[in-house]
Amino acid sequence: MHKKISFLFLFFTAFQSLAQPEYSRFSLSPYLGLGMKLPGKQQVLSGSEQMLYLWKFYNFGNTFNSNGESQVSLNSTNRIGLNLDYRLFDKLDIFGRAERINLITAYQSSLTYDFRGSRVGGFFDNFNYYSFGSGFRFRTYNLFFTGSVNFQPNIFGPRNRRASREERVTDPGNYINSSGTGLTFSSSVEQQQRLSFYLGLGQEIDFMNGPAFLEVGVNLSPTILYAENIDFYNGGSGIGNVKLNHRTNAVFVTLSQPLYFKKRDRPSKKQQKGTIAPFETEEFEIGQQNISIGENLVLEHIQFEQSKAVLSLEAMGDLDEVYDLLVKYPGTRIQLSGHTSQEGSRRQNIDLSEKRAEACKDYLVSKGIDRRRIRTVGYGPDKPISEDNQELNRRVELQVLSVEK
Repeated sequence: MHKKISFLFLFFTAFQSLAQPEYSRFSLSPYLGLGMKLPGKQQVLSGSEQMLYLWKFYNFGNTFNSNGESQVSLNSTNRIGLNLDYRLFDKLDIFGRAERINLITAYQSSLTYDFRGSRVGGFFDNFNYYSFGSGFRFRTYNLFFTGSVNFQPNIFGPRNRRASREERVTDPGNYINSSGTGLTFSSSVEQQQRLSFYLGLGQEIDFMNGPAFLEVGVNLSPTILYAENIDFYNGGSGIGNVKLNHRTNAVFVTLSQPLYFKKRDRPSKKQQKGTIAPFETEEFEIGQQNISIGENLVLEHIQFEQSKAVLSLEAMGDLDEVYDLLVKYPGTRIQLSGHTSQEGSRRQNIDLSEKRAEACKDYLVSKGIDRRRIRTVGYGPDKPISEDNQELNRRVELQVLSVEK
């Protein structure tokens, strides 16, 4: 398990270290997700015994190898994969993906008993499979939505089961002790799933000095993976029978890191004139003002009328100075944060502030700046700078997030 975690970390960071400061429409995005499998339907066919699904994000405990040696392990539902992205429009990406998914199902039995020197009170099922699919990512203000359709070619992949404290079992479907007490497992339906769907909601973040995507999503399948009969015995007599319908439904928190292909577009006129500055300072000049990395600077001429997000000519002048900065330092990434006065509801003001920041971003993108270099966020009325003059609170602030040398 430790080797697996180390491999996933190295896989992820190796791609991140290659990230380019210039962006094209194509990118590769390795991703890693941790999550929790959702339970399938359970039917009690006879008796009162049943399996209780454990709602756990992770399972931590002892396992035994073939020599009977105990070791600590961390088992989590996870997904690791790679997207090939293409930016179709300014707010819409399409992608193809390949991934490996590991599903952990943890549940405990209403019947606990001694089995081969250990107290058995639960079971872990570990199922692995590969998935291939295609989908889209749509951005709206500070969030994005993801959807994909996935095909599983090897749904008959390996599945391992172990008891909560014991896995040295000749027959993994037979957990009955010498007194005739325990459980037996038997599949009643062949694996049949071939298709699944993924839906996610996320936000762009900074990760290891570069842009990344953090999202929460759910993987859903319209059909079951396999069904299983579980028989309960006590003293050699059957005391219950249940049927479990297993699905590949799971919730994931996923982090992806885009690796952009080197852009080969022709340089802008300013770049042709040799005005690109080398990275020699952490302080940048915006018009007549200076700003350091991580510092917030109010763009004074970007003012808005109440309840509106329309840029004035004066606002465009301030944004032209921001444009000059982004051209002069091609590896610079910035954040534009929108703010509002305190009139009206907070939720409406949050939406309005996002629209104001997005309006500034759209202006810079229209002049040729890559949208991935600009993050927007809306704070609404939460960060006022004046209690007396609400007009000053209707503003946009600039922050330099990072710069590539």
